[in-house]
Amino acid sequence: MSRRLLAAVLCSVAAPLLLASSAAADAVPDPTNGPYVGPVLDWERDSADDYVDRLGLAPSAFGQSLPYPLDADDRRVLDQFIEQVAVHGAIAQLTLEPRLPLSELTTDHASTLGAELQDLHAEHGTTVVLSFAPEMNGTWRAWGQQPAQYREAYREVSTAVRAESDAVEMLWSPAYGAGYPYTDAYSADERTAEGGETPPPSELDTTGDGTVTESDDPYGPYWPGADAVDRVGLVMYRFGFARPFGEDEVPTPTELVDRLAERHGYADDAGRASFHDRFAVANGLPMALETAAAWYDDDGVASERAVKEAWWQQLLDPALAQTFPALDLVMWFEVERPEPEADDAVTDWRTSADPEIAQAFAEAVREDATTGPVTEVQERASVGSGTGDADRPWIRWAGPAVFGGLMLIVLVAVRAVSRRATG
Repeated sequence: MSRRLLAAVLCSVAAPLLLASSAAADAVPDPTNGPYVGPVLDWERDSADDYVDRLGLAPSAFGQSLPYPLDADDRRVLDQFIEQVAVHGAIAQLTLEPRLPLSELTTDHASTLGAELQDLHAEHGTTVVLSFAPEMNGTWRAWGQQPAQYREAYREVSTAVRAESDAVEMLWSPAYGAGYPYTDAYSADERTAEGGETPPPSELDTTGDGTVTESDDPYGPYWPGADAVDRVGLVMYRFGFARPFGEDEVPTPTELVDRLAERHGYADDAGRASFHDRFAVANGLPMALETAAAWYDDDGVASERAVKEAWWQQLLDPALAQTFPALDLVMWFEVERPEPEADDAVTDWRTSADPEIAQAFAEAVREDATTGPVTEVQERASVGSGTGDADRPWIRWAGPAVFGGLMLIVLVAVRAVSRRATG
């Protein structure tokens, strides 16, 4: 009887520690108060903990980009990224940027990644939104404007990753189409593509007029099919009104709605169907948006807060959901870097660097977005040392040490009971 009691005690003590390292697969649930909102950080200089401290709230998602296929260093970065995200119970939005030509990517690359993501989910319970080779319709990407190769590569990655992991949403995310093909009109016969072969004229020339111009479809040639996609999205950075960019300009009150309706930035009045309706609604898929408003310099035209606040107010406007109900995930680009679009001017996309702007952004997110944990929050003792834990090495051994100590106490008690029973 005493041994049974001690066994029950052992199970009750060990169970919470064992459950912390396992979790059931779970798709991204519907947000409860506006879209999920989170940052894409500069992870070499920043961390999830530092961002939360600056903003004063826990976002519902974090974004990270990695080269693909992953090498040993990339896998360590991925592990640390997932560990940091798991501490906050957030969605992990992972972007894969091919380091090889699309034709050289293999099923083994994707299967290895899928198995690793499943292992990380089993350990931390984190759900991944996986974006493979975004902005594939752009000229600035090595994998850009190669529709046939892209569709094949995307489907291969999607099939292999899904076969290995049930905790991944596959995201398809082109760049916003205004300005496509993002250069002057050219003949399809003259076109060259970095890292790939020139596509047949029919691949990009969707109007059949022998040239590739703004009148051609910026999205359709790159669509891999609804059976390979779990979520659609757009990359839509707000640089300004017109090239050459580099001036601080406050967005117009309806600019975001006009962009999402495919009305903003096009030279014609073609009356295009919205990306949201074509790919999200038509296929019953949720939609994501990666965006931010650019700040270049204090040129006296507009303040940094005015530029950025005008953009996030439109993003978080509850009325937006009435027109674009599938949009439920917004990733804000929280990085400062030179931008070729602005003649390499240093461009600050961040909302958390200035305390006053950070407070205003946090208040807006708290009121009109879904914040806080989406998945099970992991205790710090159950995760390894990520960037944010570099000064806390005890985290790696605290969990095992506590468990070992409890086991020792229980074993000593069992031994004492056995001696009494035989004595």
